[in-house]
Amino acid sequence: MAATAAVKTSASLPGRSADTRPAQVTALSQSSSSAPPDPPPSSLPLDSAPVSAPPPSAADTKLAPRRIGPAAKEPKPAAGTMGSVAFRIRPWAEVVVDGRPLGITPLAPVELPAGRHVVVLRNKELGTERRVIADVPANGIFTLRVDLFK
Repeated sequence: MAATAAVKTSASLPGRSADTRPAQVTALSQSSSSAPPDPPPSSLPLDSAPVSAPPPSAADTKLAPRRIGPAAKEPKPAAGTMGSVAFRIRPWAEVVVDGRPLGITPLAPVELPAGRHVVVLRNKELGTERRVIADVPANGIFTLRVDLFK
């Protein structure tokens, strides 16, 4: 024997508001019969609105180095022609590499083509700007250490 009831269901994702919708619930009593249960009613409206996942958190995006250089449409450089730059700037700086702004330190290591790159470090609070050359080794990491207090 089955009992059907109209209820409201609610679902939510972290950082999103809850979505409440009507639903039909069918409860089956326990029986010793081996007959299959009645199919659920098809009166539920199907909503075509997609459910999307929450945006990635900062922790998710800090692990992999960001890549700057050739656009995605261009072929990848040959193996061994890429390297990374790690920024150790005191106290902090806006970072621009080869004219492209990367953000404010601290930054995750950035992947760049091997070779020389012009790095501009700006700290508006201190009223200072430094230009330095980063010699990025192939398959290696260049750590840029700059103390803007000095």
